[in-house]
Amino acid sequence: MALDKTVSKGYKSVYDFQYDHFIQGFAKSLSDISRLSKHLQTKLLEVKFEEIMLYLTEIYGTDFLSSFIVKSPDSTQKFIRTVETNQLSKLTLKELAFLCNMSISTFKREFEKHYGESPIKWFQNKRLEHAHYLLNQQQKNSSEIYVAAGYENLSSFIQAYKSKYGMTPKQHHKK
Repeated sequence: MALDKTVSKGYKSVYDFQYDHFIQGFAKSLSDISRLSKHLQTKLLEVKFEEIMLYLTEIYGTDFLSSFIVKSPDSTQKFIRTVETNQLSKLTLKELAFLCNMSISTFKREFEKHYGESPIKWFQNKRLEHAHYLLNQQQKNSSEIYVAAGYENLSSFIQAYKSKYGMTPKQHHKK
């Protein structure tokens, strides 16, 4: 199968994909595969890898493939690893910059270069996605998860959740 090349939007070392219906089904199928024999798992995972790569290429074009083949320096890998492992922590930007051995302004520039948006917006989205997961998968209510989502008070959490998902966490439970 030939891949259509898309106009490059600029190299990003990290891509954030929407957790759409297809990817939800894909993730569920992976958990189903985990119950099979190791031999069958290996064969199916090869096919599943091809499936997800074809889907992502169809949706996002070929640009994201460059993140697999462009060798990033160790400092970039450390930066990404630090950000990713602390995405749900309550570290400040100053603390994250310190962990990356950068000034705050350099940290913000690097962050936007790799993630395509500001650190504040990215971290807020990750925390809200985590809260959404807790509401969906663990059937918890907003008063149980707002602190885990990095919010100081319940009302600001509800407002941010509604802004992102178009409904309050309570409305989410009722649907």
